[in-house]
Amino acid sequence: MSAPVGPKRSRPSGVSSESSLPHHRRTYQLHWLLAPERILYKTAFLAYKALHGGAPHYLSSLVHVADVPDRRALRSAGSNRLLIPPFKLSTVGGRAFPVAVAQFWNRLPDNVKSANSLSAFRQKLKCTLFQQSFPDIS
Repeated sequence: MSAPVGPKRSRPSGVSSESSLPHHRRTYQLHWLLAPERILYKTAFLAYKALHGGAPHYLSSLVHVADVPDRRALRSAGSNRLLIPPFKLSTVGGRAFPVAVAQFWNRLPDNVKSANSLSAFRQKLKCTLFQQSFPDIS
């Protein structure tokens, strides 16, 4: 005996099945970041909070600004770059929070790093990462 079959529901015209779209196209339409960019987003978000006093002390103590007050007046003196701590193991050392956050933070555009509020930073960061995730889709 076969299982009872319920009534078929038709999809309204113009609405496509989610399964017919590629995964990256669906995430683009929903304005979601892909998993690697989402991790970078969370990492940079924590770095911003650590630099501006909104993170717990145990995270803030791991993030150090490379601009030391007694440095000479170089063009990079006010660049808001983070100090990348030295590490020995190339396999796991680069994945430690202080190293990974400093490397990613230093690659961010200046207009993202210099955002004057947390909401502006989040918006600029998501736009930057979204453009990196989907460079070929306009």
